[in-house]
Amino acid sequence: MTDIEKNKKNDKKNHKGFLAENKSHTSSLLKRARKTIAMYLILLVSILVILGILFYTSIKGMRLNDLQNQQRAMLHNVHDVINRDIKMITDDLKILAAGEHATNLFDNSGNINPKEKQALIRHFLLKSEITDMYYQLRILDKEGMEVIRVDQKNGKTVLIPDIELQNEAEELYFKETIKLNSGEVYISEMDLAVSNGRIVYPHMPTFRGGIPFTNEAGEKMGIIVFNFNADIILQDISLFDNIDKNKDLMLLDPRGYWLKGTTTDVEWAFMYPGRESVSFAHYYPEEWKQIMSKNSGTFASQEGAIAFKKIYSNDTETFENTQGGEKYYWIAVSMVSKEVLTRENLNLLRTIVA
Repeated sequence: MTDIEKNKKNDKKNHKGFLAENKSHTSSLLKRARKTIAMYLILLVSILVILGILFYTSIKGMRLNDLQNQQRAMLHNVHDVINRDIKMITDDLKILAAGEHATNLFDNSGNINPKEKQALIRHFLLKSEITDMYYQLRILDKEGMEVIRVDQKNGKTVLIPDIELQNEAEELYFKETIKLNSGEVYISEMDLAVSNGRIVYPHMPTFRGGIPFTNEAGEKMGIIVFNFNADIILQDISLFDNIDKNKDLMLLDPRGYWLKGTTTDVEWAFMYPGRESVSFAHYYPEEWKQIMSKNSGTFASQEGAIAFKKIYSNDTETFENTQGGEKYYWIAVSMVSKEVLTRENLNLLRTIVA
């Protein structure tokens, strides 16, 4: 083999080696490029996922804040409704107690003035006929004996005969009212009307407003008591509840019993022996602890989003000189269940992903 042929052969080998080396280098570059692109894609996807989570969390938080604002607004409306009705009853009582008919009903010896009694009876009958605000209108003497009593029965106004009048001296509302100063009003807790020891059916939710009255000499002679038709309040609350079916609106007493519940079968349990455990306080103990810790607030729990507001019967922003204070208040509660929140959050997530 000549030198020329040897050189050609070597050139071919060198060329093949170069091609192989170049191919290997190109393959290595491609692998590096793929790895780099993959890393950037992973980084990009991670950033997008993080941004998506942050966006979802932000929107979710804003929605929860909006929801809690709506709950607070609803509870404020409930507060206004209850205090509006309490103000009406306190105004009625104060006007009547300060009027001449009540002032002159008894003389200094404690004898009843028949003329003034008849004037008060006419007033009670007229009031009972023109409004459904009151189940019962009464005047009691300072010993607790009923002097005048007008009832609403089956939509009719009834003057109770003197022979059927009762002594109420041992009743809490009498004891609390008779010890008040002139111009002060007692508001009782809310319960169901009872007749002859039995709960009246259909239910008649009520609370009592009482005020003492004096004679011209300023001597306390007795009390005036109105039994308010609390169903008016509960129906108004139901109207708010019907505006948004996602929010359960409830009214509780200070012990955590439902006066208005999510279902009627849990209401007024404290009126029935053996049902003492049927209460918001018993069913939701952790939430109840938070509610009892302050007068109003919002919080999220395992049960959902909850807002609450205590409504005192002596709300000084609305009216003055009403007794009851710390003992007598109602708690309005708005609850959005965890199921509703989960559904809303899933809908939000689908919207973001889409």
